[in-house]
Amino acid sequence: MITPIRWERHRLLLLDQTLLPVEERTREYTRWGDVADAIRTLVVRGAPAIGCAAAFASQIQHQRGLHVLGIVCQKYHHTHCSL
Repeated sequence: MITPIRWERHRLLLLDQTLLPVEERTREYTRWGDVADAIRTLVVRGAPAIGCAAAFASQIQHQRGLHVLGIVCQKYHHTHCSL
């Protein structure tokens, strides 16, 4: 079964949807800014998946002691966020 979003050992694993259907590759993210870029470049697609990826990005930063969900929403304001 394909799992597009996984959380393992304090890192986010995303199925790179830009490569589908030709290739199935999972990318690893440990920094919230990289997750934001994955959302912007459509590595992750669809509102539910984007919401989950943003929540995991927040968790990544929370582990480092910083809250950044608002920053992600401000940087990519075309994605609707209600805080």
